[in-house]
Amino acid sequence: MLSDLDGKPLIAVPRIRMQTKAGISTKGKVLKDHLLEKECMEIAEHIGIRGPCCIQMKESLEGRLKLIEVNPRMGGGTIFTALAGANFPAMLLDMIEGKRITVPTISEITIIRYFEEIVVRSEEERIRVGANLLPRKHFPV
Repeated sequence: MLSDLDGKPLIAVPRIRMQTKAGISTKGKVLKDHLLEKECMEIAEHIGIRGPCCIQMKESLEGRLKLIEVNPRMGGGTIFTALAGANFPAMLLDMIEGKRITVPTISEITIIRYFEEIVVRSEEERIRVGANLLPRKHFPV
């Protein structure tokens, strides 16, 4: 959810956390849900949010959405929102610089994150970049 610096809601981009690992969303879906967008914008306006916020809800067994929390910051899944077409950090910078904000149209997308392993070889096998420029103490084992 993003409001302007006067507290007027601009855009809400619903997303579902489909999978998490250690509290981090590793699979998610950005969706268009006009009712949910409207509800989030009303919550943000009522509270007086300026800038970004992350509104979290859970669906009850009866299918009703229940408000869990409102975080007055960008959520960890904000990259999902940017990938769907609404780059909140860029929009926020434009606001701060006084530029006119154009509310983008988002796309419904599914995002999967993955982690990459990095292998650090033993000291004998390590290639030292800049080894001639820095003293040995700058290269921990």
